[in-house]
Amino acid sequence: MHNEFEIKNYGTAENLISQAQNNFLIYGNLDDADRFESINILKSGFECGIAYNYAGLKPEVLIINNKEVYIGFDKTILCIDQETKQLISENKMGSLFYEFIHVTTKSLVVVIFELDLMVMNYKGDIIWSIGFRDIIEVFDVEQNEIINIKCSDEEEFKFNLLTGQYIS
Repeated sequence: MHNEFEIKNYGTAENLISQAQNNFLIYGNLDDADRFESINILKSGFECGIAYNYAGLKPEVLIINNKEVYIGFDKTILCIDQETKQLISENKMGSLFYEFIHVTTKSLVVVIFELDLMVMNYKGDIIWSIGFRDIIEVFDVEQNEIINIKCSDEEEFKFNLLTGQYIS
């Protein structure tokens, strides 16, 4: 996966802005950030910048059908069309982004945050989402149908991947 893109670090917002000038857009809040990076998709040449507060979690990139690129960082999920360089959707949650789970058989992207779960389609639309009281520690997708969640308080949850319906 890491052969598909590269992430470059910049020491300051000014350095990132200088590099981005007329080349690519920057997402995130430059004023409050302490990490400034650019993401370059090697196959398409698409590039964008991100600015965020580093909390020990690195950004993650998910490329769908060589068209859409999902970028998760801080509390933000971006879905961008690589060809047109247009932002399809930007979603912010109340907790830190952990990782993506790509469920190809259902054309879905499961987004795991510290306290939240979001399921999106390839167009960047949120199908459903839910928040938890405690930190998500274990998560997996079972048989491309069910998402299993275990929180730090030992509570366990199962949801239908397509509908978000709780399974007891």
